[in-house]
Amino acid sequence: MNTINSKKINLFKVYAPYIDDIPEYTKEDLNAYLIDGLPPSGFIEAVLLNDLMLATSRADIVNTKALGQIVKWIVANAPYNSTRSKENVDNWINDKDGCRSRFVDPKLKALMWETMAL
Repeated sequence: MNTINSKKINLFKVYAPYIDDIPEYTKEDLNAYLIDGLPPSGFIEAVLLNDLMLATSRADIVNTKALGQIVKWIVANAPYNSTRSKENVDNWINDKDGCRSRFVDPKLKALMWETMAL
């Protein structure tokens, strides 16, 4: 598994008014999960699984305050097949049938072109 991609691709680069409330460590966790397929923290996994009770029990005080914004960001940016069930999350981590690669590869190509243009 190549973990360098999440250092290159920042899914939070595009500004949305609600992302300022999301802690940096949570952004890094989401980015590493979506780009590199790293298993998310227990809190983020609960959010991805749409398990509100589990998410609130696993959240620290900062993430508790930002929970609504985190959910908004996931709904707007995370592919449907990377959320909503343990099977989807496991498939995303394992890149089953290339599900994560289909999401990441265009972003890597765009980054390559962006870098070449500098």
